[in-house]
Amino acid sequence: MAVGPILIIICAAFVLLWLVFALVFYIFKGIGMYTISRRRHLSASALAWIPFISMFKLGQIADDAVLKKRGRRSHYVALYPIFLIAGGVLSGVSTFLNLVAIRFSPELIDSIYRGDFDILQRHAQEAVSDPVFYVGLAIAAISYILLAIATVFLNVSLFHIYKSCSGKYIVLFVLSLVFSFLYPIFLFAVRRNDSPIWYKSEPVQNAADYYGTENTY
Repeated sequence: MAVGPILIIICAAFVLLWLVFALVFYIFKGIGMYTISRRRHLSASALAWIPFISMFKLGQIADDAVLKKRGRRSHYVALYPIFLIAGGVLSGVSTFLNLVAIRFSPELIDSIYRGDFDILQRHAQEAVSDPVFYVGLAIAAISYILLAIATVFLNVSLFHIYKSCSGKYIVLFVLSLVFSFLYPIFLFAVRRNDSPIWYKSEPVQNAADYYGTENTY
């Protein structure tokens, strides 16, 4: 069997496995954020289920937690999505420019499918002398910086949410840093919890007095 079909089979299996895991984690994250939002009487809880738009809901939940604790507004609802979208757009532009520099074409795909990598190597060598390639690299570097900033705001938002939900927020936060793909599971796990240490200043005997008892998921 040629190299091309083997690569296609491996890539297809990988993509299928990734889609299955992505769907599972998407459901866990949606249930987690939706339940927290409904219990805390936040607006537009259904946004937790909409791809990409759900990142605004994550920031809104974090903003609400900070407001209840510190009595002041934060802006995670905007900061995390803005940097994430900007970084994603620039990453796409960088990829497009690099494909232009390498002269990506159906013929190149066909050569890779046949296992003939000499053409790809020749195109790559020619791309190194193309200024478009270096423009793409510069934009890629900027996109990585923006995505790194977005990751910082994501983790800060998760920290506030965890702290508002669980006394074990440090453990959850550290695990989210080490295994970032697991944070949807953690949001699902703490969706019905409220941590008394996160109340602003007034003594609250029952968390339900503060956040309500709406029964969701």
